Amino acid sequence: MKQLFQILAYKKVYYLLLAINLLCILLFIHPGTPMSSTDIHNITGHFPLDMQPFYTSLDIQSQLPLYTETALRKYLMFNLLDLIFPLFYGGLILSIVLRRFTASSGSWPWVVMFTLLVISADNMENYTLSKIIMPDNVPTLSTMK
Repeated sequence: MKQLFQILAYKKVYYLLLAINLLCILLFIHPGTPMSSTDIHNITGHFPLDMQPFYTSLDIQSQLPLYTETALRKYLMFNLLDLIFPLFYGGLILSIVLRRFTASSGSWPWVVMFTLLVISADNMENYTLSKIIMPDNVPTLSTMK
């Protein structure tokens, strides 16, 4: 773990993670990309639940029928990127924290733990929503063209 923290503290790693985060955000929002939330919005009239600041079970029930096969394919790609995105933004946060605080600082372990908690919670939400939205008969990556 100590080696990972040392790697994350390097300035080049910080810039790499920043670039990857910006690329992920562009892929999420730019129309025409395989995982575009804008395209999902244009098809269903709603952004993916993952991008909505708040949603209820009624929102899920009302939005699920709007997902066409095309929207489901887009959501599959969106969800795959959204499952790895927390690792990148979490790495960026840890890189910032580790560059800012020294090992002698008493607060940095709490920030690291909080970041890991946020990453875990985000991935649990992503996994749960994928199980709700993606029915068993939806094409998988192996059958998509």
